[in-house]
Amino acid sequence: MISNYLIIVSCDLTQKRSDPKEESMKQNDETFDNTKEEYHVRFLVHATEYLVLEIELGRLAQQRGKLADVTDLGKLMEIDHTKNLAELRNLANQKLVTLPLSPTNKAQDALKKLYV
Repeated sequence: MISNYLIIVSCDLTQKRSDPKEESMKQNDETFDNTKEEYHVRFLVHATEYLVLEIELGRLAQQRGKLADVTDLGKLMEIDHTKNLAELRNLANQKLVTLPLSPTNKAQDALKKLYV
């Protein structure tokens, strides 16, 4: 099972956090120079971004959901998106594409608000 992606960050807002998506895009830009390849790489990075966020939202629904339907949906989201993420990472590894390992800074900020 994939470990928790939520990164605990310092409350010091003066520090600039490096964004996982931007970092992976930089690494990929250095590796791929073909426009068609770059298009496919961007797709993989964006798809990973959404899958990671959906996994976290599924966990949140399981933790905070008051209705059984909500917690069941959260569990289904976590299971399905974790499986999809594993398949996507396998494909990315075959293609030597760097993917983000955690939610973007914007997503982390939104998740923090939901977890409060």
